[in-house]
Amino acid sequence: MANIRDIKKDINYLTGEVVSDCFLFLHLHTGKKEDEIMSILNDVIALRNDLMARVNNVPAEGEKKQIKAHFNTISSELLTKVDEQLQKLSKIAAS
Repeated sequence: MANIRDIKKDINYLTGEVVSDCFLFLHLHTGKKEDEIMSILNDVIALRNDLMARVNNVPAEGEKKQIKAHFNTISSELLTKVDEQLQKLSKIAAS
């Protein structure tokens, strides 16, 4: 299990990359599909805030297995949700 600092860095880095890609798309394709891109941006920002809140609210006096499962769930959710948002962006860019 990674430490909390590394998980927070991963959350910030991966969500930041999606946000950066969205802004790059908006810059390169001015006036095209802005509503869909803004929807992706809102989802990613909400995801980041939710995951950070969950990282900061560690189960108080849980067993080590519960705490490890808590962080593993956060890590796997981060990867799947970021991948979903990138897939949405790819579909928009391809069309």
